[in-house]
Amino acid sequence: MRFTRRDLVGIAIATLGGPLLLLLFLASYELWDHRHTVLLAGLSQHIAIGAAVIALCSRFIRRWDAVLGLLALIVLMVIGVNWLHRTGDGTTALATGFKWVGVVSFLLLNLAVAWEVLTNAVMPWLDRRDERRRAAGDAEAGG
Repeated sequence: MRFTRRDLVGIAIATLGGPLLLLLFLASYELWDHRHTVLLAGLSQHIAIGAAVIALCSRFIRRWDAVLGLLALIVLMVIGVNWLHRTGDGTTALATGFKWVGVVSFLLLNLAVAWEVLTNAVMPWLDRRDERRRAAGDAEAGG
């Protein structure tokens, strides 16, 4: 498999996605005081695996607008919740609404990526496989 220009996004996600997701996770759960513990090592490994899967799937994403929009919405919700916590309004209905919007947008992000991979990777692969089988069946019947 050759690298194309589209793969540059996946390479950028693979190199920058893991550390940025770890920073987002640490900021959202206020885990800054857990330095030199096993917690951060485990978190970084799990987040790196997730970033690698995202980088792998990025090759098949054709429409980035929905994916990047949902990712930006998640980051804005984390910033909003942190801001509300710092101002003392972390238990208000607004903070709860921000958290719910973040959760729903994360689920929608997963669905958007899964849909793109399904329509741009799995379905064409299945179509090519069916075409090969049909061609092999025609060759056996004709020959």
